[in-house]
Amino acid sequence: MESTARTKSSCQDPKTSRRKVKTGCRTCKIRRVKCDETRPSCHRCVSTGRTCDGYGIWAGGKASHTPALIGPKSCNIPRQPATFFALALSSEERSRFEFFRCRSSKKVQGIFSSYFWETLVFQVSTIEPAVLHAILALSSVQVAAVTDNCSHPSSITLSIPDKQEEFTLRHYIKAIGHLHPHLSAKHTSSIRVALIACVVFVCLDFFRGHNKSAQAHLLSGLKLLTDIQNCSDTVDDWIAEAFYRLHVQVGLFNHGYEFPQIALRPLESEPQPPIFHSMRQARNYLDQLMDKVIHLTQLGLQNADSIPSQLVDCQKSLRAEFASWRVTFKASKSNLLADGPVRGEYAYRLLHMYYVMGSIMAHACIWPTCEWIFDLHRDDFATIIAIAVNLRKRTLSAPKRLIGDDSGISKAIGDIGWIPPLYYAAIKCRVHRIRLQAIRLLDASPHKEMIWDSDLLAAVAQKVMEIEERGFYEDKDARNTSDINVIKLPETRHFFMPALPSRYRIHEVRVLLADDPLQNAVVLCRTKTDDGGWTVIAGEYDAISQRWVAAEERIIDDTRLLSSGSFI
Repeated sequence: MESTARTKSSCQDPKTSRRKVKTGCRTCKIRRVKCDETRPSCHRCVSTGRTCDGYGIWAGGKASHTPALIGPKSCNIPRQPATFFALALSSEERSRFEFFRCRSSKKVQGIFSSYFWETLVFQVSTIEPAVLHAILALSSVQVAAVTDNCSHPSSITLSIPDKQEEFTLRHYIKAIGHLHPHLSAKHTSSIRVALIACVVFVCLDFFRGHNKSAQAHLLSGLKLLTDIQNCSDTVDDWIAEAFYRLHVQVGLFNHGYEFPQIALRPLESEPQPPIFHSMRQARNYLDQLMDKVIHLTQLGLQNADSIPSQLVDCQKSLRAEFASWRVTFKASKSNLLADGPVRGEYAYRLLHMYYVMGSIMAHACIWPTCEWIFDLHRDDFATIIAIAVNLRKRTLSAPKRLIGDDSGISKAIGDIGWIPPLYYAAIKCRVHRIRLQAIRLLDASPHKEMIWDSDLLAAVAQKVMEIEERGFYEDKDARNTSDINVIKLPETRHFFMPALPSRYRIHEVRVLLADDPLQNAVVLCRTKTDDGGWTVIAGEYDAISQRWVAAEERIIDDTRLLSSGSFI
């Protein structure tokens, strides 16, 4: 339809279409001057001190063209927005902003492109103080050059100089102060500003190790997002996509957290196409499937004693959707690698890794007490390891082509990476060699992916493996695997070791994160007793000293661990 419109436009009489331009901001139209159409506010208005009334997007109207969130790219989006500010900045503030624009913003968005981080957040920050100050605070946290190149943003909070911490907190407080009028206005444009700032706040708090605050921001933002769900605008699509990615990422970690049920608009009405036109489109369809499997897992937990037939039907349908996604994904490879051989291949393999994890989860989601299901997926777990090894080699061979120059920047990204699939393999796969290699790979690349901390989760997975195996493999062929090469694939003989007995297996591993990086993480899990009851094992891990500081076992009657936290 879009091509038809272009054809009609190109066949029009030149005399009838000459110079009657109907685009441009409202202020320039009233003044009858040519608008440069910079968004969200044109440079011509801002540079002369006038108020730009916008194009309909920021004034609450609709854009003349609104491509679907997951459709093929239909317009050229500027990747390097101008940094003209309508707001006065000190030299230090401008330096922080430029650092974020040129360097750390690329780390925040991760390997997948994001119009939110590439375009929208910069354009809005030039005119909205709330967003600008939020970015300055986030940039301050991301600067790791003054922190002895510490590997985790959470430790930045502990070792950063007072002046740097004051800069972060000062702009955090300013951003919140500038948000209050927008939260009170209830106008569409104000809601958009609040949502954009909210995404930045979520990243900021996760990077600082303030996990509960970050999740509170995310929950508030998801609720606020429903106020613009009926809008049909490209900007709203970009905002919704950013929230949806965070929603899935935190949902995978924390099944106990109550999220509002949201859906990307186009996915509600459009079936999956036979070919994905872009990596972004493939990612969005997979994200929706991951959201479904998280929700179905919650329902499985709530109905563990008696699984309703409706859940079984939902599970069958979901597994079929995963299989369909895989077929389309393979058929679309040439389209998906259009971003370039380095980043495109990396993103393609990472999505494949998530598909494998998601398909295993879809099989097991309604059977929370059945750990034997995972033995049927040992080849899938081996695939996760094989993909991770490939990604590791690519990262080592061309790091700057993947993530740019990350010297002096905290090793954290704001999007998905390989931590969740590797952690899932380490916890759920009972092939000793595979789970051990998953742990070693997590250890080999210490970093954070929002709420996911590779160091912490490698320690948790190591402890779970030790508790489960309890010397079971000491006199078997696993004894020489402690010094494995992380980029060497498992051998066939590793798959034929005795299966771990059911009485050894741990269920429902939960990681409860504090809201202060100084506080310990609490780990809960449970095992079956000989009489059919449950033993809960609780431990505390000090991420600063990287030591387990407390552990206990106790018998309980109830069959659920009710505390929220990582639950895989």
